[in-house]
Amino acid sequence: MSDKERADESNTVTVSRDGPLVARGDLAIDSGRGSTPELHMKVSLCRCGLSRNKPYCDGSHDAGGFRDACVLAETGEVAAADGSGRLTIRAVKNGPLLIEGPVVIKASDSGKRWRGAKAAMCRCGQSKSKPFCDGSHKAAGFQSD
Repeated sequence: MSDKERADESNTVTVSRDGPLVARGDLAIDSGRGSTPELHMKVSLCRCGLSRNKPYCDGSHDAGGFRDACVLAETGEVAAADGSGRLTIRAVKNGPLLIEGPVVIKASDSGKRWRGAKAAMCRCGQSKSKPFCDGSHKAAGFQSD
């Protein structure tokens, strides 16, 4: 395996302004479709609710007019781990993306960071506490595959 094929040493999820969550590291993505989790080193995940390939981003946020300044209002816990190890991201049917494992979540255009080992990330685009889930998907009638 060459250096270019290795996962980043630390797991990160970057919240893109008006766009997807970009996860990098040692990733296991459970799409919620009943298949074995897919292993990735980098993936873009939908957070607007409009993708036709959920949980993955297909660029629908542009045409759909999704807007979010990607402000991290929470600072999170101080993770005991250094951010290395497997990060599992599971798409809950008609609900959020559940992240489990050492991770740093960061805003793409600020220095704010959230560190922890467990988070629920909004993927319906309706949460008042984006990028985190606040349960708004229920009232919005969010549907996933």
